[in-house]
Amino acid sequence: GIHYAEFEIRGCPYIGIVRPMPNLDLQRLARREDFHFFDMEFFDYFLAARGVRKFGVGIVHACEYCCEDGYSSWTDWDDKQDIMNWDGMEYCRTGDTVGMLLDLGVGILTIYKNSRRLGVMKDGLSGPYCWYASLTRNSAVSIKRGEASSAGGLPRFQMTDGQSNERLKTTARADGRNINDAINDAHELEIGALESKVARLKRQLQRQNALLRPLLLSQRLRPLRLQENHNELSVTVSTLTKVNLSYVDTSLIAQVASFVGASRELLNLALTCKAFGWWQSRSGSEWDWSLADEVARQMVCSGQNNINGVRVSLPRYVRGMRTWLSILHESERPLKFNTLLGRHIEYSSGDRTSARNSAGRGYFGEALASGFVMMSGIHYAEFQIIGNPHFGIVRPMPNIILRMLARHETLDFFENEFYDDFLAARTDEWGDGNVHACQYFCRHGGAICTSFKEEEGYRGYYWNRSWEGKESSMTGDAIGMLLNLDEGTL
Repeated sequence: GIHYAEFEIRGCPYIGIVRPMPNLDLQRLARREDFHFFDMEFFDYFLAARGVRKFGVGIVHACEYCCEDGYSSWTDWDDKQDIMNWDGMEYCRTGDTVGMLLDLGVGILTIYKNSRRLGVMKDGLSGPYCWYASLTRNSAVSIKRGEASSAGGLPRFQMTDGQSNERLKTTARADGRNINDAINDAHELEIGALESKVARLKRQLQRQNALLRPLLLSQRLRPLRLQENHNELSVTVSTLTKVNLSYVDTSLIAQVASFVGASRELLNLALTCKAFGWWQSRSGSEWDWSLADEVARQMVCSGQNNINGVRVSLPRYVRGMRTWLSILHESERPLKFNTLLGRHIEYSSGDRTSARNSAGRGYFGEALASGFVMMSGIHYAEFQIIGNPHFGIVRPMPNIILRMLARHETLDFFENEFYDDFLAARTDEWGDGNVHACQYFCRHGGAICTSFKEEEGYRGYYWNRSWEGKESSMTGDAIGMLLNLDEGTL
């Protein structure tokens, strides 16, 4: 069913939903100094405490909203924990009222702030849940069954006295609308969007057919015109038993396939037959991948997808998931700052492609494009600057480490008090290299790198104040960074 609750907050608590665990040893947990549902120490214990009640097929066992910065976190109590941005994300402060609408019919959790709808924070929810609040230092929260105002776009809810599987009763809003009307409106909007998409795809298919017709005709498709008499309509039947693509120049097929356009459509093309999608080393061919990958490579390198962050080369003999199709898919999505670290860092644009420091001098923070991890190959990004920021590259770290760091007043990857935390996040993917963070200073053009070890260099980092070509930068400049992981240069 549909459930709504309101939380009046003081300080910065975490609020969310968690699985019911009837076999949880409450006395044991009450003796702990601290406790939260995202502590990996207890994951096996949580799963064992669910008793006879099953969680269903859903993997989201705990999901919470952070009042301090608006981030969403969820876990499956196994190997998945994630901290996410979400559309409409906002923080809340003392005196605010946070509303949560859990719709288990469609599996979504929607957040409201002071009766104003912010957006859907998490989807993919199923199975039983209960509300909870995680209290940090000097925080407090009260809970009640919500009565969202009409301004929030919700009806008033009245829960039945029966079990949780009984229907919710809804009383009409002042304008006479109820929750079913709102759901119907949403369905109508979705149907309209789907109809528009179908029409667009139909036009695209017609254009592609027009482009492919000369090629098909060249493959000896023999139309047979059947005409009973001059008074009846003529019917054209095209018979195609087999097309031998080996007789057609592969560059011609690649040129035609390039009109498909997007990575998802190219993937569909690769799945149609071996000629398009099967990787094979062709004798006398320059390719070492499939035809669909070759089309993707040409699109990535031709500038058709001239988006910041596109990979511009692929290491030799790369296999598995890192194909040209996957690289084209990445290039279709612009770089974003997925993670903000430090309490004074905030987004300055709705698409999260830019960030700013709202505090004065002396307060540092980091904006990470953590959704785009560079493992090999050549990568390029551009930064438009205001003031004198520092920017560069840093090792990827698990979300649980980033979540801990996000709460600090100020944060810098070259602050030695955090080195142990950074190194605790090390994985085999870091390799043997000892440059774990490297950045450029706009004010004077110098560079700095660190191994996250305080005993090395000066306080764990090394300066390079006189690299060849060094220049300072100022407001309005665009700084480009080319990371070549084949040669190990920036």
